[in-house]
Amino acid sequence: MNRAYPMRTFLDRGITAPSNSDLPVTTANPCFGTYACVTRTSVSGWVADTVQNITVAEALDAYTAEAAKTSFGEDRPGHIA
Repeated sequence: MNRAYPMRTFLDRGITAPSNSDLPVTTANPCFGTYACVTRTSVSGWVADTVQNITVAEALDAYTAEAAKTSFGEDRPGHIA
């Protein structure tokens, strides 16, 4: 499963890697997605792999700054500090 959502590979290669929810298929709560990016574990406890894990800071960046780039909003103020 290390090929599904390969966030570590994207980041290591300098690829813009935004994260988002897949509402209405999944919850809109970004905490679950952040958890999945960091642990590669689903809400039900299934572990995809440990190859593509990213840090909490990288996951928060994926949900904020990187996501803003996809909608050309990177020049708008606002960040999590």
